[in-house]
Amino acid sequence: MKSRLPIFVVCILSLVSCKKSETNTDKVFIRIENATTDNFLNFTLNKAEFGAIPPGDTSQYIRCENILPIPFANFIAVNHTALYIVDVTPTPYMMNGNYLMKVVNDTLPYRYRADFIKE
Repeated sequence: MKSRLPIFVVCILSLVSCKKSETNTDKVFIRIENATTDNFLNFTLNKAEFGAIPPGDTSQYIRCENILPIPFANFIAVNHTALYIVDVTPTPYMMNGNYLMKVVNDTLPYRYRADFIKE
């Protein structure tokens, strides 16, 4: 009977650990890479606040909702200043998963250019 106890304990623990949990592929998770020379004191993508992102740094992943696949088709604000928003025809939202939004300097009046990269 004692030799069956460890097997019983392992079976119970494995059943308890099989609980379904939310993973980073169950929703859209985005992190921001500041590949510019500017210090982002506050970065906002739609309603998600990413906080300060120094030049060359990358934020933590944040769960986002209703993100369009064209970065500047979303509401973006850097240091509390709204950036140019592209007017797009109805586009499906981004698929679930992890994404990096890489923001780089641009010579156009918008100051920044960005791309989403699926990770």
